[in-house]
Amino acid sequence: MGIMKKIIGLLFSIVTLTSFAQNNGNVIKVQGNAIVHDIPELLVIKMSLKAVALEYADCSDTLVHHYNQLEKAFQKNKIDKTKLTSNGVNVSENIIWYQGKSKKDGYNASMSITLEVPFGNKSLNTIMNTLKKLEFSVPYSLNFKLSEAQKEKLLQETIEKAVNDAKIKALHIATALGVTLGKVKEVNFGYPSSNDNFLQTEYSRMESVNMKSGKSLNLNPKKIEIKKSVGLVWKIEQ
Repeated sequence: MGIMKKIIGLLFSIVTLTSFAQNNGNVIKVQGNAIVHDIPELLVIKMSLKAVALEYADCSDTLVHHYNQLEKAFQKNKIDKTKLTSNGVNVSENIIWYQGKSKKDGYNASMSITLEVPFGNKSLNTIMNTLKKLEFSVPYSLNFKLSEAQKEKLLQETIEKAVNDAKIKALHIATALGVTLGKVKEVNFGYPSSNDNFLQTEYSRMESVNMKSGKSLNLNPKKIEIKKSVGLVWKIEQ
């Protein structure tokens, strides 16, 4: 009786496995990976304007005055003012603590400004010299960014390389198994990946340098690395 149970169990397992193979088919699943690099074409300068005053109106007016001066200075140096963008203005009360009690001490105003232009050391030094000659200080940082054309080109390149990588891996596996690859059954692309730099900001960052320096600055932007993965599933032909 015990032997019969084992035989029945074995037959059931074979039927189950056969059914699974028929429903899912014999396939080879492979993930193709690709990494490409390119030198960013865009220069991004992020600036911060600030103002402090006892009265609300004076604080707001000072910030606006600084922005207008900044805009005029860029225009004077043939930098298109429409390239200046901002995410808004913030004006708030300045609260200090005195003898255990909070006390209003004027107002603070701030504005974050971004300037995005094609990269070149000439334009870089023009912008830096413009900022140095203002009557007020402007904290800033330099960033390098991929252009939309670059991103489109790199996307196509990484997909092609990732697919080719998957094909090579699948062929090696098929050869090792002694089988032949059939048609592609399934393609997976665009799923979240920690290595997918298109889901992140494409910046190569450099912090601000000494604004009092009279020397010119020549930079070579670091190449930005882009990674992509493509999952492919092939049918197996016996």
